[in-house]
Amino acid sequence: MLRNSLNHSRRRTLEPTRLRSARVALCLLLALLLTALGSLGSAPAQAVPKPDPQATTSAKPEGKRDKQGMYVTPKIADGSAAPRLWAESWMVASLDSGQVLSEKDPEKKLWPASVLKLLTGLALIDQFPTAADREKKYKATRAEENVDGTRVGLEAGHSYTIDSLFHAMLMMSANDAAYALGQAAGGQAKGLALLNKKARAIGMTGTTAKTFNGLDAKGQAMTCHDLVVLAKHFTQNKYLMQVAGTTNYKFDTGLDAKQKKAQAKKQAKAKKSGKTFTGTPAFMEVPNHTKIAGVVPGGLGLKNGYTIKARGSFVAVVKRGGKTFVAAILKATDQPRQPAIDMLDWAFKQISPTPVDTIDFEAIDQSVAKVGPIPTARNPAGAAAEDPADNRVFGDSAALWGGGLMLVIVVLGIGFILGKRMRRASRTRRH
Repeated sequence: MLRNSLNHSRRRTLEPTRLRSARVALCLLLALLLTALGSLGSAPAQAVPKPDPQATTSAKPEGKRDKQGMYVTPKIADGSAAPRLWAESWMVASLDSGQVLSEKDPEKKLWPASVLKLLTGLALIDQFPTAADREKKYKATRAEENVDGTRVGLEAGHSYTIDSLFHAMLMMSANDAAYALGQAAGGQAKGLALLNKKARAIGMTGTTAKTFNGLDAKGQAMTCHDLVVLAKHFTQNKYLMQVAGTTNYKFDTGLDAKQKKAQAKKQAKAKKSGKTFTGTPAFMEVPNHTKIAGVVPGGLGLKNGYTIKARGSFVAVVKRGGKTFVAAILKATDQPRQPAIDMLDWAFKQISPTPVDTIDFEAIDQSVAKVGPIPTARNPAGAAAEDPADNRVFGDSAALWGGGLMLVIVVLGIGFILGKRMRRASRTRRH
């Protein structure tokens, strides 16, 4: 009897403690659930690329440096050493003969950043071959507004000519314009298939495109060798070279006639009163960010690029005295524009250079021709495995919501068990 009384007293002492523990555990689980659901609702529009071996760099500072360690233009003369810079890969070659005058790891596969837009231009121009095709309009969506990085500012519901999108993409490196062109050419899957098909068709054996704009994406890669091959074909397209060689462009912001008239009045009124106009102008001046055409003597243009992981990339083409040279740079720690210009200046100075290699453009074209036509895939190789970075409008929301649903089920299950125990403990206390 005494033992039963002691056990009953002990149980009455312990039950409230267990009850409080169960309540605390349930509160913690509910807090965890609310946190998880909150994170789903605030998932970023741009998913962060997964870690990639390219994120590491083995490049060391090369070339002439000042006291702060910054790149300095070296002495450039016939017979002088080729300029070098702090970069993973580069190549300087003649687009006439294919002779390579200087190179470093030209076959190394690296993230291209925005120089990939050269491939986007070359691949997608086939879908808009005539001036009439390029005057057709594309109506922008929220997807363009949500694209990360440099943008021209496409607005959902506004319509833009294909021609204006090519100018924005190649001149100011607009990621939203690149995405829009991909959609206008048939959508994400078809558009990327066109890019990869074009790369294979011209002999770019080290290239895989996973985005239209060059934003970092796992599996995306280019080589400097491929960039030289790409430059050879790009410079043969009259329209693309006209765009790449434009120094300033008047970009139509997509307003209709009535909106343009209204905004023009507001703009004039603001100017007259000395106030700042904050509306959408009818037109916007778009500069050429590459700063080769119209700046460098004989400069034809091409493309600059940068992302945090890809670092600096650059392709420049210059023609002087009937000779055309290209400089291609990937993953530069130095700002690559000046080194690219110096490499080209050096190439033109060499009277009888000894090539370190030769790219046989004709042989590449013939070998590709023997393969025959390449069927257009519904998805490029590996594209189904990962969403392209420039199309991650909703991030990995599907995966997040799937995981969130599982978490809800687990929490509710645990809550049910704890609730049952709490009710049992309550009954025990009453007895």
